[in-house]
Amino acid sequence: MREFLIEELANDKDLLNRFKVFTDSAADEDFYEKKLTYSFSKPVNVIRFIDEDMSFLIKNGNFELVLKLSGLIVDYLKEIYHCDYDAFIDILYKLDSIMICLFNRNYEKPVLDFLENIILNNDNIEILDMLTDTYSRIGDVEKLFEENK
Repeated sequence: MREFLIEELANDKDLLNRFKVFTDSAADEDFYEKKLTYSFSKPVNVIRFIDEDMSFLIKNGNFELVLKLSGLIVDYLKEIYHCDYDAFIDILYKLDSIMICLFNRNYEKPVLDFLENIILNNDNIEILDMLTDTYSRIGDVEKLFEENK
């Protein structure tokens, strides 16, 4: 039943909005992880997930979950890099906006740690360039690279 509900909520925006009314402010991590995973079938669904669900999570202060979902999105970006470059760029820019938004909401240290991990452990040059640029607007990139030689 749970699997059916998650899939239905992922496909029906009105039903999802009605469902949100009945939930408390604590996010169901499993629900959002599965919904994001289902959205990986089409880049437009990932963009919609970012615009609607991640915005909802940010407004409700679920920053830790947003970072966790952002990690899944980075993994997804690696998968679509060669097959849908336009969507790759759109999603990457949205990820940049999410990081800046979280940083501006006083969630600085976890955002910098998240970006640091991606920058130091990623082999995709486009992701590396964009998130290094993001990091440079909120942290010290030179110090980051000096500390991790």
